[in-house]
Amino acid sequence: MDDENIIEKCSCNIIHNDIVEKVKKTLPKDEILYDLAEFFKVFGDSTRIKIICALFESEMCVCDLAALLNVSQSAISHQLKTPLTSLNILNASLCNEELTEEERYELIRKQAMLLSKMEWLIATLLKISKLDAGTITLKLQEVYLKDVVEKAIRPLEIAAELKMQTIKKEVPAELKLTLDVEWTAEALGNVIKNCIEHSPEGGSIEIKAIERPLLTQVIIEDNGAGFQEKDIPHLFDRFYQGNGSTIGNAGLGLALAKTIINNQGGIIRAKNQELGGAEFEICFYRGLL
Repeated sequence: MDDENIIEKCSCNIIHNDIVEKVKKTLPKDEILYDLAEFFKVFGDSTRIKIICALFESEMCVCDLAALLNVSQSAISHQLKTPLTSLNILNASLCNEELTEEERYELIRKQAMLLSKMEWLIATLLKISKLDAGTITLKLQEVYLKDVVEKAIRPLEIAAELKMQTIKKEVPAELKLTLDVEWTAEALGNVIKNCIEHSPEGGSIEIKAIERPLLTQVIIEDNGAGFQEKDIPHLFDRFYQGNGSTIGNAGLGLALAKTIINNQGGIIRAKNQELGGAEFEICFYRGLL
């Protein structure tokens, strides 16, 4: 059975509520999808289709995805099963007829957050796998770096405001680079997001760019606790969760950032600042693309 027929058959099974056995028969080696199929029963058609399409977008099962990503299947399994377990608990709680409307709404809100996390996880895994496989063509163009930085910051402004943090930028207005705007903004955004999460309330994140003869440096710093030395060599490993990782962190944001930057001939590294806080250094070399 080809990939399109697998997708069509599984989607059809899900729509008609005849889920578990038929999905198992369609994908006999993928037990993670069995768990998803079992749980899909509690959702409406549109939600089921949305999640299954995200899973099948890669045209591979979890086993193949794990091999391509060079990580263990158990790592991907764990990241999917953790929110699934929570969703099952929340769903059981929703069956309680004595719940008030307010309590029911709060449980539904938590379910939506967990589904959003799963959707992000799957989407990020697919992005990394496609970048690794070379199936994504970067759209390189000469752009002002300040515009890319602004694009990276924009989705994170509310998160920073909620923690009363300031994001300072020192990017020369005339500085241009040849890169893919969307992917580079995502990479920078993942690094900035990490700094926001690990900085205290009222803290600050600084982004500065320095043009050198052979390369352009982008430095992103925060005034948080910094890294433990044992974590630094593994910060960009997939699924790595170091000391102080936020609850629900999948350990993929920095890994994706590194993959994007490496694919454009750049490098990224991290260290502790002398006076405290984390520092990420990104270098884009001239003439490599």
